[in-house]
Amino acid sequence: MNSSSSDWSLKRIRYLFRERNEKNHPGEEPLAATQHAGVVPKTLLDFKTMEAVSSDLSLFKLVEPGDFVISLRSFEGGLEYSGYRGILSPAYTVLSPQRDVHPNFFKHLLKSDGFVQSLARHKKGIRDGQAVPFNTLQDDYLLIPDLGTQERIANFLDEQTARIDALIAEKERLLVAAQAHFYSRLGAAVVEGLVAGAPLAPAVEKGFEAVREDWALVPLKHLASFSGGMTPSKDNELFWAGDIPWVSPKDMKRFEIYDSQDHVSQHALDATSLKVLPPESVLVVVRGMILAHTFPVALNAVEVTINQDMKAMRPKGRISSRYLAWTLRGLQSLMLSLTEESAHGTKVLRTEQWANQAIPVPSKEEQVELVACFELWEQQAIQLTSHLTNHLALLKEYRSSLIAAAVTGQLDFGALR
Repeated sequence: MNSSSSDWSLKRIRYLFRERNEKNHPGEEPLAATQHAGVVPKTLLDFKTMEAVSSDLSLFKLVEPGDFVISLRSFEGGLEYSGYRGILSPAYTVLSPQRDVHPNFFKHLLKSDGFVQSLARHKKGIRDGQAVPFNTLQDDYLLIPDLGTQERIANFLDEQTARIDALIAEKERLLVAAQAHFYSRLGAAVVEGLVAGAPLAPAVEKGFEAVREDWALVPLKHLASFSGGMTPSKDNELFWAGDIPWVSPKDMKRFEIYDSQDHVSQHALDATSLKVLPPESVLVVVRGMILAHTFPVALNAVEVTINQDMKAMRPKGRISSRYLAWTLRGLQSLMLSLTEESAHGTKVLRTEQWANQAIPVPSKEEQVELVACFELWEQQAIQLTSHLTNHLALLKEYRSSLIAAAVTGQLDFGALR
């Protein structure tokens, strides 16, 4: 430890925090505990992530600025700091700082890797959210410096992490931009081709501003045959004791599919309507909340079966499987515009809707050239994405290491007095 040893001492958590259990403040602003932003007003969150607010707000706990919260995800992300006054669900534990606590120092300490790892021995329950009881956590010891050193460390970390966070945000922005650029180029190419200045024809009635004049616009139902899938009974173990890939939306994270998370047996094929699809079938997701923002498309490299949330297409000859798959990827926005909301609230792409959608079809020779170009673009995008992802990982690792070193006394803050 580089800081003066007299600055640091072991203290039990019970002497640093007390549980705040104040209720009957229904007029205060409802808050939410998040791992990425700490405790914040629910109005700052996207509505899809907001918890349902109980009708009896008098049961909610008061939170003051500078308090910390043990959430149901604290076992994997640490304790959350609140910069706001408001009320929080009674499912959370609110901790009020006592003597010898500089909140900004503990804001970093209580989310540091070492502290989070120490919470594992306290967690209770087997569900997704696992409680960390304060009545056991309070007996743990923390090695902390005096208030003056806490403040110096907090100021240092606030400044440094703000700089790192800005770099992380920029890398994340570039990642999004790289993907958007790839799909923008792809979307333009499957409609206009690659020849600069090639004549275009208006096609607003078909869903396009304009398409290549020499390309045909053909409904999907005339280009390919369609087939669906199903789920064999989960109660029959024999149906699932095989090695035949059974592709569902969760497997549609790659453009080319070689395997799946679940597999079915020949017995399932013999006993149900499930059919094996030959390689180079075009697989798409037609039901699920992923259709709110993404239209997954893939080609299977091996024989597969699919579940009922998907459809498979086999081209009839005018278009290749590979080009059809690339075209559907490029027309993602158009396909998503055809989705509807089912009675259960999930998104659905009804066959009669998208089967009638016409798509631009170039000559077979152009299809080969375009696919080669698309594959090159994708490799370039993958390389850029990998480069940015590696930078992101290094920045996040450095951030965690810097915090860990600072809050455990491995950095010398004596010169900052």
